[in-house]
Amino acid sequence: MRWNSAKIIHVIVTILAWTMFGASLIYLAIKWNVLPDTIGVHFNPPTGEFDLYDEKIYALYPYGVWFGAMLVLEIAGILVNKIKTGMKIMAEGEKVFRRVTFILLDVIKICLSIFWLNWAICVIRQTQMIVWIPLAASEIVRIVFVLYVIAAIVIRIKYKESKVLEVK
Repeated sequence: MRWNSAKIIHVIVTILAWTMFGASLIYLAIKWNVLPDTIGVHFNPPTGEFDLYDEKIYALYPYGVWFGAMLVLEIAGILVNKIKTGMKIMAEGEKVFRRVTFILLDVIKICLSIFWLNWAICVIRQTQMIVWIPLAASEIVRIVFVLYVIAAIVIRIKYKESKVLEVK
């Protein structure tokens, strides 16, 4: 297996994202006994203040969603290498498209992890959410997705399979 910069970045991002997940889950386990029985578990987006309170077991909510989303992204990463794009492009174009797709998945993975880490830490500490973090993370994902669509169009044009006409 040849390691290029895209694969190295993918491995680093994956390790970083899962480390954030695991470290914050360990932090929750350490703080579990000092959490009150009823805690704030959901935030009002504009203010970052708690708008929903429930039993402390719901402190696990962000981890369930975070884990599920990370699992989907990991499966998507595996499928990127297995499935043909169907874009009718040359083999080199397929490779470029796969790299660009990995970059998109990695940006989503790191932004998602930062979003849920913020949520989880605020629930554990019972503090107001830092509202600019989810806003910034979602804007970054939107911008990168638009760039991804543009890149897919450029790849499709640049690496389009050409049909050679046979002369009889």
